[in-house]
Amino acid sequence: MSECASLRVRVSLRNVCGNAAEGILNGMQLARVEAVRRNVSVEMVMNGNSGWTISTVVAPTLIQQRSAQEGSSNASIAILPATAARVTFSGMGWITNNADGTPAITQIDVTSATMTGTEVRPLRIVLASGGLSKMCDPAVAAGDTRACP
Repeated sequence: MSECASLRVRVSLRNVCGNAAEGILNGMQLARVEAVRRNVSVEMVMNGNSGWTISTVVAPTLIQQRSAQEGSSNASIAILPATAARVTFSGMGWITNNADGTPAITQIDVTSATMTGTEVRPLRIVLASGGLSKMCDPAVAAGDTRACP
């Protein structure tokens, strides 16, 4: 492999966290918007690493889904609380109780499954009870707009 090709692979792998985090954040924003638009509860369920499915809760109707293979197959995620796998948005856009009684997702940490050390820039997605979601950088100091709350 040439030096240029090796560099392209490293740069591509560095984008893994960003691609996965953007995909998850976009899914959360879509789920919230669809809940408000339809005025029904809509849930986003995490599937595997960075894949997700969005559907209505009552009379489940698939709205959209994303496979982890769509640009972020090398991403690794950690969800808080550890037993959470879904978040439900009410028709008002707020986070509400999940229909299955499990806790709602409050945080997702995204990192690379293939790279370590300084080559990786982990990202975090934080959800507030009001339904807003934010992507932040856990390595940035407080006071910076990229810092995590």
